[in-house]
Amino acid sequence: MQGKVLFVWHSWAAPRATGVSLDDFYPGDGHVDWVGVSIFQQVFPAAADAWYWAGDAGSVEEVLDYARGRGKPTMIAESAPFGGIGVDTWHTWFVPVLDLIDRHDISMWSYIACDWDSQPMWRGVGFGDTRIPAGGAVGR
Repeated sequence: MQGKVLFVWHSWAAPRATGVSLDDFYPGDGHVDWVGVSIFQQVFPAAADAWYWAGDAGSVEEVLDYARGRGKPTMIAESAPFGGIGVDTWHTWFVPVLDLIDRHDISMWSYIACDWDSQPMWRGVGFGDTRIPAGGAVGR
């Protein structure tokens, strides 16, 4: 199976405690073929507020820069606009994500299109409905 299986080191891109670096979690170049990152709320403008606990665009950039520095291809391993698709989701979430893909030459993007609240595990968490409506602004 050698050559048919590739290993992804995947970071949620959340803030860490002072003095803790990505190196503290990285298993080493010999064990990693790709670096993946999660993108949910981090690209929203409000994520930059100090109160936000789950990371911001800078956290995502840090992971992508880390991958570049190690010469690893990158992927968005899981993503959806936290809160669901609304009136301005194209501008507040999709455009920033597409910009990241372009600037960091991201080679793979996994988007989770689902009604999160219909699943008992995720009901009430806040993910909302991330299915892309065929006729909406995002679908175009």
